[in-house]
Amino acid sequence: EADFLSGASHLELANPINKKENLLRHSLLPLVLRKASKNLRFYDEIKIFEIGTIFKKVQAEKLPKEETLIAGAIADKSKTVSELYRQIKGDLEVLFKHLDIKVDFEKTDNFVDISLDNEWLGEVRILDESNKDKFKIRQDILLFSLDIGALFKLVENGEQKIYIPIPIYPSVIRDRSEERRVGKECRSRWSPYH
Repeated sequence: EADFLSGASHLELANPINKKENLLRHSLLPLVLRKASKNLRFYDEIKIFEIGTIFKKVQAEKLPKEETLIAGAIADKSKTVSELYRQIKGDLEVLFKHLDIKVDFEKTDNFVDISLDNEWLGEVRILDESNKDKFKIRQDILLFSLDIGALFKLVENGEQKIYIPIPIYPSVIRDRSEERRVGKECRSRWSPYH
């Protein structure tokens, strides 16, 4: 799992608690894939995510750079890769719509980069065959990763959102009522819109 992202250099802990876990993670995707692999043994369809911190080595700095990410996976045996992509893109677009952020989805090889004003925010990718074998996954699975820190900065610059709960029993307003006598009958008429 340590070599899941090619070209990424891990930071090694000087005094690890467990000898097998002596590297700081630089991606949340291996953990998501482990959980997906376990769940796909019992379910045909999954949607999972993880929020956590990753660590990146910075050449001029003594301490690593910490970033908060959200990563997730979606799989469904009854859907094609393009259907899965449309589903995950739709879910992400709903998130961005709630945050009032307009992002661009740009396809590159097996990746779709998510960016705003040429600033990278995340990616959507198809799990390749070698990693399917490594994680013992036997179906198509799409992964996404988003930089939450960058999203929070974008939201902080905008208007703050306030949560207003929907009432359980909404009120009914009747603002006009009139009665008219026609012959011996009495007719009542009201309209909530007048």
